[in-house]
Amino acid sequence: NRQRPPFSVGWIKTKLLAPGALAGLNTEARCIVLGMVNTGYRPSEGASLGRDQIRLEDKVPHISIEPVGRQLKSAHARRVIPLAGVSLE
Repeated sequence: NRQRPPFSVGWIKTKLLAPGALAGLNTEARCIVLGMVNTGYRPSEGASLGRDQIRLEDKVPHISIEPVGRQLKSAHARRVIPLAGVSLE
């Protein structure tokens, strides 16, 4: 059970956020990847977000990872994640 190191800021900027870097992805996949940048959610969590779990109008825009229509990976997977930067965009 080793913890994986995070991607460096430089790698994110030059690989994920570079112009055209995600051009080969469809809109949904591109949004999931960009959402992961500032939140750290799992791809499956981003893909399964429903309209009710995305709360952009709250004082602090956030997403809520909940067991709606699916089982979460662990008891600690249920969480509220603030949105910022490219993840909010």
